[in-house]
Amino acid sequence: MEIINPLGYPAWDDLVGSNPAGSFFHTTNWARVLKESYGYTPKYFTILTNGTLQALIPIMEIDSALTGRRGVSLPFSDYSEPFAENAENYRRLVEEVVRYGKKAGWKTIEIRGGEGPWKEARTYSEYYGHRKKLNSSEKELFTCLRTNMQRNVNKALKNGISVVFLKSADAIDVYYRLHCITRKKHGIPPQPRIFFRKIHEHILSRDMGFVALASYNNNVIAGSVYFHFDKQAIYKYGASNDIGRNYRANNLIMWEAIKLYSRNGYECLLFGRTECYNRGLRDYKMGYGVEEYGIKYYKYNIRKNKVMANSVFPHSYLNKTFRHIPIPLSRAIGELLYKHIG
Repeated sequence: MEIINPLGYPAWDDLVGSNPAGSFFHTTNWARVLKESYGYTPKYFTILTNGTLQALIPIMEIDSALTGRRGVSLPFSDYSEPFAENAENYRRLVEEVVRYGKKAGWKTIEIRGGEGPWKEARTYSEYYGHRKKLNSSEKELFTCLRTNMQRNVNKALKNGISVVFLKSADAIDVYYRLHCITRKKHGIPPQPRIFFRKIHEHILSRDMGFVALASYNNNVIAGSVYFHFDKQAIYKYGASNDIGRNYRANNLIMWEAIKLYSRNGYECLLFGRTECYNRGLRDYKMGYGVEEYGIKYYKYNIRKNKVMANSVFPHSYLNKTFRHIPIPLSRAIGELLYKHIG
């Protein structure tokens, strides 16, 4: 077993890519985004055998004056499933994470995705995940869409919406403006601008993702951010203004991304996590003819040596508050808080 900082480890991404369980969120590119945006420290717990990566629990150490010192696998990643060639190696690696956390003074350890890491099978929180297989013809992919989704795509085309795929810093800035608008509508502060600039620097400019922008009458009305690694693509963020929502621009963006990834030999598109109570978002994703599965988060209180249960938090009250806060103020709050949330 070895604790590795992937940012200083030669050919780390080759190791990740050589294991079928490796994903985009395990790469150095994503680790650099998290470290340079929020100041987290990578601590990737591994088992290496003859130069191959047999097991991995990627951890970012968060040292926060507000939320304490803790280990999270991984912040802002939806799912970053640990993996191991067998249950014994997984158990050994989890025990090593706990030992290290005790020495480092962590309050908690959070693992997002995978099987239960501790004997007590309690989950901290649960979500839905959705994935769409892309190894079909364009006609078959479109037929798999729900009828209402097919109508939405056709409506966007009829309205003259056009979609382009870009990797420039200007494109990510255009997307960020829409992102702030959408976050206000949902009552959530936007992530700091530096986070998206680091996404451009370490992901888009390295040909590991793109921004899709939809325009109407030469005005950008919707956008999405996608990542990819090996044969797997990820829909990470989406945003639009009122015109974009009315003209179904996001539906057209997703359909164009599905076609693009399928033509380029990708095997599946992941749609991120969805809260169990968010029926609207779940129905939206199901409309693309996806497979639904469960995502479980696990949290361990190191000081009490016990698995933690989820605590209910009044999100709806905060959502109502942030819907009425001006975007500049909401952005300032996001700049202050996100690094502590992880």
